[in-house]
Amino acid sequence: MAKKPRFLFVTILITGLILVFTGKGLLSKAQIGVDAPVPSEKVGEAPYFLTLMSQAGGPTFDVVISGIYAYVGEGAALTVLDVSNPTALTVVGRSVQFTDSIQGIAVSGNYAYLAVGKAGLRVIEVSDPAHPVEVGFTTAVGTSWDVAVAGNFAYVVNGTRLRVVDVSNPANPVLVDTYTGPDDAWGVAVAGDYAFVAASFDGVRVVDISNPSNPVEVGDYSPVGQAQDVFVNGNLMVVVFASGALHTVDVTDPENPAGIGTLTGLSNAWRVTVSGNTAFVAGMDHGLRIVDITNLAAPTLVATVPSFAYTWAATVSGPHAFVADSWAGLQVIDIVTPSAPVRVEAYRPPGNPRDVFVTGGEVYSANGAEGLSIAPITNPGEGMKVLDTPGWAEAVTVVGQVAYVADGEAGVRIVDVSGVPAEIGFVDTPDWAGAVAVGGRYAFVADGLAGLRVIDVFTPTQPVEIGFWDTPDDARDVFLQGNTAFVADAFGGLRIVDVSVPSLPVEIGVYAAENVDAVFVNGTRAYLARWNNGLTIVDVSDPANPVELGGLLLPYAQDVYVAGSTAYVANGWGGITSVDVSNPASPLPIQTINTPGDTVGVGGEAGWLAVVNGDGGLWVYLFEEILFDQRLYLPLILR
Repeated sequence: MAKKPRFLFVTILITGLILVFTGKGLLSKAQIGVDAPVPSEKVGEAPYFLTLMSQAGGPTFDVVISGIYAYVGEGAALTVLDVSNPTALTVVGRSVQFTDSIQGIAVSGNYAYLAVGKAGLRVIEVSDPAHPVEVGFTTAVGTSWDVAVAGNFAYVVNGTRLRVVDVSNPANPVLVDTYTGPDDAWGVAVAGDYAFVAASFDGVRVVDISNPSNPVEVGDYSPVGQAQDVFVNGNLMVVVFASGALHTVDVTDPENPAGIGTLTGLSNAWRVTVSGNTAFVAGMDHGLRIVDITNLAAPTLVATVPSFAYTWAATVSGPHAFVADSWAGLQVIDIVTPSAPVRVEAYRPPGNPRDVFVTGGEVYSANGAEGLSIAPITNPGEGMKVLDTPGWAEAVTVVGQVAYVADGEAGVRIVDVSGVPAEIGFVDTPDWAGAVAVGGRYAFVADGLAGLRVIDVFTPTQPVEIGFWDTPDDARDVFLQGNTAFVADAFGGLRIVDVSVPSLPVEIGVYAAENVDAVFVNGTRAYLARWNNGLTIVDVSDPANPVELGGLLLPYAQDVYVAGSTAYVANGWGGITSVDVSNPASPLPIQTINTPGDTVGVGGEAGWLAVVNGDGGLWVYLFEEILFDQRLYLPLILR
């Protein structure tokens, strides 16, 4: 998994910021390689407190167009894009981060209404699109999956329930009543006095909302199948089913919907919208389906736009469809000719980041199926550069103007990052490249069941494997210090390998342990992230005889990064945990920050810490030094 940028830190914040903004880097892990000096840990420094500075990324599940703006769910935040030129999207503003991902969006007047999963219904004022501000919320609606707004009321689907919320005062949304249906509701549309609820295996339920304080079911449309979403305009209702069916339905009499036509074969149909005589069906891994409904009795599939990830939703403005493509962000499709759609633009923040590396004021993230992204650490939502890689980008290391991406089944990809990122070389390792460290002319790859692989990268366009050491289990991470490679080998423990002769690596020591997922070495100490075994600190001053010094039990430790006397543990669904390791025999938890998503990676440079949270995106923090007498007052959250 290898989630650590290769840096030691200066510990005075001002000095660190000067280094960042002058472009002077510190000694990176990638540089602590063969024949490089070994740094020593600085155990006398005070620990650091984290302050959130910015956030970017996470999956895009919904998008709404209003005027010249697109309102996009970007993980746990609402991002506003200027789409006046659909071929050149511009970020205008971004909301605060919530505690869950945005699932549904509705915009009415100066307000955006967000269904934010476990965070309920959030109300955002967008009168100034550059500064969207949350003005109200309610969690009384429960876990929220979709939202529609009509007049002074928002309609939120939650499990089997349709929640009716009075939003006449946006600062104080009030739950006024609930309709409970027969099955889970995933989508809702409102037209006139009726709400149409896609109620899974019980079809579409028609609810009279003429009296919002007393919603009453008055009709249904219930063919065989699992209704996922519904669109209503005038007398037409379009319903999509998980089985892949699209139905056109006459709702002239809403209490007695009448089927008109059916199209099948739209596998994994999830959301639907209609513009004119064309329906657009979001089909998850099957992309965007474009359906001609000119003849309502015989809908016809005319085109499919493949998905980069999972096509979750779509909306249409003029000749363009705007597609919420989950991990692949927002895609813009030219639909002037619906039968020949053309992808013309994309907004692609790190949708599902797995690893992060910080150097020279830039943050590099390995984003699984979405490859490599690069952005300024001071504002990662702006100026992002993206490179698709052929495999699953697990980890990244940067040396100078070259990035080395551990790309899963596609081995190691070597990328020139001096300008627009471009692949210049690769080597296909035998198993699953999960991490990479670079020292001198050699790259050392944690390659799953194929152990540690050694690659000569002196000529980046022609990398060549020259040696390997077959570890006993699953090599997941590697840290290089001097002539020694430290390999996190899952149930094979920590394997310590002499690489002074890179073509003939030799194991010289073992720390026997289970669940060793990641390793960071600072001087004579190795810090291990060990899943439900938490953080373990090992003395490696004698590599042949590693000795455990202490540890801290944490539930989901997946990665660790150390600056001074503080270890930062990526703690899965438990967030990011800061640990005072000045006394390795008794590590002291300092601070836990809850983050949306699965916190899988952490890294930093000179005063900055970057944390990747899978579906929660990329979060950037500033270090602030803690005085010892301040620790008594720190918020401590133990899992």
